[in-house]
Amino acid sequence: MVGVWQLMEKSSLEVMAVQHHTIYYKDQQVYNLNELEYIDGEVWANVFTTHCIVRISRNDGRVLGWILLPNLTHDFFFLVYIQTNYLVLMTWDHQQKRIFVTGKLWPKLYEIKVVPINKPIDEGIIEQLCLHQPFKFT
Repeated sequence: MVGVWQLMEKSSLEVMAVQHHTIYYKDQQVYNLNELEYIDGEVWANVFTTHCIVRISRNDGRVLGWILLPNLTHDFFFLVYIQTNYLVLMTWDHQQKRIFVTGKLWPKLYEIKVVPINKPIDEGIIEQLCLHQPFKFT
């Protein structure tokens, strides 16, 4: 579901919410969660219309970290209309412990490997790249 900003866990036996969390990063609500995947005890979601994946605690909805992928489209940037050039699909291969991503109208599927960065990122980069207002279809 596009435009989600709340994480709700449902019981597999009943159609009722077990947990409900609104997702925040530094006091800003994280909107447009899309393509949620359960990966090694965390919930990962791409932020619709961006090149960002947010890692969320299943227990309390805390943002655990970010995966920023703005450079993936560098090779074919001009082949894709700029307004449709964003991440839309993420899938997890549990058996092989692999994550794949692709985007709207992208000609490639990428396997990504996530490694921690050793230096702080620029102040405000998450807000600039990942935190947008709720997406509205027109």
